[in-house]
Amino acid sequence: MDWDEFYKWLKGKIWFQIFIVGITGALMLLAYAMSRKTSSPSPATAGKRAIALSEDKTSVSPTFARAPYFKIDSKIVKNPHAESFPAGPKTAEWLASMGVKEVVAGNFGSIALKKLEELGIKAKTAWEAV
Repeated sequence: MDWDEFYKWLKGKIWFQIFIVGITGALMLLAYAMSRKTSSPSPATAGKRAIALSEDKTSVSPTFARAPYFKIDSKIVKNPHAESFPAGPKTAEWLASMGVKEVVAGNFGSIALKKLEELGIKAKTAWEAV
C-alpha cells in the first residue's frame, strides 16, 4: 500500500477527521494563549514603584532627591545620592538602573522632574498617589 492508497483509506475514517479537527483546535487554542500571554504585562515587566522615605523610614519624604531612603517594592534601600550635587538627576538615574517605573515623593525639583521624564519614570506627589 503506497501513501496515496493509505491516505484515501484513512480519509474515510471518522476518527481521522476527529483527530485532524482536534489537532487544529489545539493549535488554535495554543496560539490564542500565547497571544494573551505576550500582550498583557507581567509583574516582571510592569516596573517597580519607589517611595521616598524620611529618616524614620515610615513617612513619605518631603523631597525626592534628598530623601534618605527609598522603599522599592518591599525593600527599604538607602539613597546613595542624598548628599550628592546635583542630587535629582543622580537619584533618578540610580532608580532607573534598579528598574523603577514610578516614584512617589512629597515634592520634586524641576531638574529631577526633567530627568525622570527622560528616563521614562512617572513622578507622583504623595497626595496624587493616594
